[in-house]
Amino acid sequence: MEEKLIENLEKMRSWIKDSPDPSTFKNNDDFMSVYVHIMNYTLYLLRLSISLAKDEESSQKGITKHRAIISGLVVRIAKLYEGFTNHIANRELELAAIFSRLIFETEVKLDYLITSKNKKKSIRSYILGSYKPEKEILLDLNSKAKSRKLIPIEKRIKRKVLSRLKEDGIKQSELLNNTKWDIDGKSFRQLLKDLNRELQYSYIFGGMSHHIHGDWYEISLYHLEKDNGRYFPNLSFGTPDPRIVGPISGLILNRLVEFLKFTKTDSQNYISNIINSLSSVCYGYDECHERFFSKLN
Repeated sequence: MEEKLIENLEKMRSWIKDSPDPSTFKNNDDFMSVYVHIMNYTLYLLRLSISLAKDEESSQKGITKHRAIISGLVVRIAKLYEGFTNHIANRELELAAIFSRLIFETEVKLDYLITSKNKKKSIRSYILGSYKPEKEILLDLNSKAKSRKLIPIEKRIKRKVLSRLKEDGIKQSELLNNTKWDIDGKSFRQLLKDLNRELQYSYIFGGMSHHIHGDWYEISLYHLEKDNGRYFPNLSFGTPDPRIVGPISGLILNRLVEFLKFTKTDSQNYISNIINSLSSVCYGYDECHERFFSKLN
């Protein structure tokens, strides 16, 4: 297995070294042909990084809860990115865009937690903040229990919620008294600001929000056609182009390097160096495509 792994990584390194010259590209399809390779390699590196263990003991016994939360976020990114690449391959821009926003949100949380100066506190906040819907459920069930007996399904729901709280070391009273649901009480904009990525709130997170919420901006752009002042339904999917593929892939690759440092599973930086090289190629193509796109517009 190790020989096959090295073989795959060396093939990747070779492609990165001899990647196609973008100055010869004539259209978006030419650019997308190389982004297909970048997406496949990024997904492979995601899965590889997740599967690595620090030592034999970790591979057999597993990892601590705090480390598991970090790893779980990377697993979530891998699954979302696989869905993203599938929608790109199927030329389903609107669905790929939804996945890109979910990936970005997870990637930012991962970045914040990995780099937090007080990981224990931040992770505790992240865990407690995930129980906001359960607080509302408990408030409702506790209120009903004062006037009548809970029916079986209500009992099961409450029992399940309390069981999960106990597993995470959270008392019911702590949850019911909690009013801060963001990590460390910080809004998503504040998380980005702390990471020196504040501009990404409007240009990436905000822009992607159209695809999540289905507002008029997104509906009118992708799901309707206008002709002579009248609207008609548009059931066709938009065609993805490099502007949606490159940036999200580059962010993932950057976070993978941080993840490998955090897990200490790449002591020789062999995999990290390949990831950094692929990231550089990816951003290089992004810049070339922007120049290409600017000439057309």
